[in-house]
Amino acid sequence: MVEISAVINLHSEGYLCNPSIDSAIKAMVNANKNGLTTELLLILDSASSETVDCVKSINLPFVRVEHVKFGDLGLSRNYAAKIAKGNWIGFLDGDDLWHPHWLYDAYVCSTLDNRSIIWHPEFNVIFGSRFYVRKHIDMDSVFFEVESLLLNNYWTSLCFAKKEIFINNPYRGVDRSNKYGYEDWTWNIDTISNNVIHKIVPNSIHYIRSKRNSLMSSLNIQGYRPCLE
Repeated sequence: MVEISAVINLHSEGYLCNPSIDSAIKAMVNANKNGLTTELLLILDSASSETVDCVKSINLPFVRVEHVKFGDLGLSRNYAAKIAKGNWIGFLDGDDLWHPHWLYDAYVCSTLDNRSIIWHPEFNVIFGSRFYVRKHIDMDSVFFEVESLLLNNYWTSLCFAKKEIFINNPYRGVDRSNKYGYEDWTWNIDTISNNVIHKIVPNSIHYIRSKRNSLMSSLNIQGYRPCLE
């Protein structure tokens, strides 16, 4: 039995995926030391040849590699959720980093609260083309206002939850004809509509790489918005 599936979505990160995979393995090793079983699931969605070559160099028994051609991050996550062996799933993007304690700390929080919850880090350290620190809000906080989610996305896509939550609340694909994008923002709205709670793991950190030509920047320029239908 696998308790936690660590999932990394890969596209055209190239050598930048190496530190991301390394950070996931370190988080898995820490979880293993605390008695948990884990697997690493690498989803290569129309990945570049450089990214494929980086993954080919990994030869570990707890790693599974899947090649898909969705061309859509949300749909790749849905596929990963279906094939994941773990009862819990943690998502990591191919050029971002987990803190070594992330998986175990998120798992502990999840087991201490029986509600339907998606867990996020308390802090995001953004680095790369720009640097700043972002603090996530907890839905149980008195400062949380659900209406504000219509104007700003509260949480990044790097989250942790029971597999059933991802299965019952699939991500929507990007709708280019209607300019609906931001799969994580839309998913946050959809899950709250389905009575799922978003909470933070206290004192936890994720490291998010900022890129000048990121997908989010492209969607902003083209006028995409989250789907509210």
